Amino acid sequence: MKENMPYKELLTVILTLAFFPFVTMSFFAHPQVDDHWMVNQIKELGFFKSMSTFYLTWFGRYFTVAFQSFNPLYFDFIEGFKVNPILMMLLFIIILLLIIKALSFDFLSFREKLSASLVVLLSFLIKMPGLNDGLYWMGAVINYEFAGILILVMLYLLMLYEKAVARQKPTRSLIVSICLLIAIISGINEPAMFVVAMLIFYIFIYKYFSSRKFSAVYILFGLLSANCSYIVIAAPGNWVRSEAFYPTRANLEFSLLNALYKTLHGCYEWLFQSPTFVLSIIMIPLVLKIVRNAEKSGTVLVRCSPLYVLGIILSLVYATFFMIFWSVGDAYWPVRTANFACLVFLMGWFYFAYMLIMYLNEKHPSILQFISKYSLPLVLLFSLIPLADFKNNNLYLAYSELLDGSAYTYNKEMYKRYADIENCKTDFCEVDPLTYHPKSLVFEDLTPNPFDYRNVYWAKYYNKKGVMIRWAPQRN
Repeated sequence: MKENMPYKELLTVILTLAFFPFVTMSFFAHPQVDDHWMVNQIKELGFFKSMSTFYLTWFGRYFTVAFQSFNPLYFDFIEGFKVNPILMMLLFIIILLLIIKALSFDFLSFREKLSASLVVLLSFLIKMPGLNDGLYWMGAVINYEFAGILILVMLYLLMLYEKAVARQKPTRSLIVSICLLIAIISGINEPAMFVVAMLIFYIFIYKYFSSRKFSAVYILFGLLSANCSYIVIAAPGNWVRSEAFYPTRANLEFSLLNALYKTLHGCYEWLFQSPTFVLSIIMIPLVLKIVRNAEKSGTVLVRCSPLYVLGIILSLVYATFFMIFWSVGDAYWPVRTANFACLVFLMGWFYFAYMLIMYLNEKHPSILQFISKYSLPLVLLFSLIPLADFKNNNLYLAYSELLDGSAYTYNKEMYKRYADIENCKTDFCEVDPLTYHPKSLVFEDLTPNPFDYRNVYWAKYYNKKGVMIRWAPQRN
């Protein structure tokens, strides 16, 4: 590579190389066990009966069934699982572009806004606790990552609402849209429900102390959020499932301490054992460009105390972990919920960095000048931390499973498994074990026991009495 290669072209090459394995792995994705379970229920009971059955016997997530009805398995469309990860990444990029555009007032070029959006998303992809849960397992992605996307959409609409109020423009359509999003997000999963409720509360408090007036609109948002939360929490299915699987739930001391540990450990890992902190330093020139252009044009930028923002971020992450430990009652916590906590932290962190840079530029410009002057050595220094643990991130994992052929082999063998079951003429069908179980792609697999719940879900989907693995030693 030429030494005089422009910085922007170099950044483009780096981002392309970083996103390449995540996009390519999408073409090897396949449905997981829980995808079959949910689709089986919807096919057997129908849409509305499934919603009521789940609400009474499993959970209160009243919108989960609605979104899972679009599961490609419902339409026998396996290729849909390869499109979904790419679609999720595109949705993330689009909403991040819109938010950055709203924050930057068009003082950044499209290329700069796109690069910033890709950097934020890349931070999440590289360090999310479970890549398979967070990108390639559709059931988990719809429940958690898609809920995160909708929260970002809600925040974007809130920004548009505040701008419309300031300019005395009509806001009715925005209020209706935000209310609809609050209702939808609250019914997807409990962590997202809590995050929405807490965000509305924090914004309400901030607006009150800023204007010394109560906002009737945010009271409406809060009441709606509270009612939707009650519908979720009061579901009989929550208690049925808890009694059956989580008899040690509702341990206050255990939940408080473990949530604190997971919050501190997780935030440290997501910030310093990943590119996030380094990328925060790289953001400085972009934020300064926004500030300087705003000063020239007389544009008033939204400012908020960085400490207030940081406190909100930590409380949201803590609430997510607390709710899980409180509900489960032991040290087990689903990786998909940790993915959601990671997403909340990283999205919040970059907003905190934005506010912090503006604060330092206004109050302590000498500190910012020092960081800017020595940004390259600082970037190199803090890059050593994640590089020392480079094998423990999703970028390395995705590249390694592409290059060693395990993802390709898994994809090929899964298609063979589908064909074997379709061609099986008996009620009980045996299929070959997989040579590889790529960590990026596989959550759970079939077993040699036809009565295992995983096998039962597969058998029911294919209208068989039993599907089982033909026993053989496995390499991985």
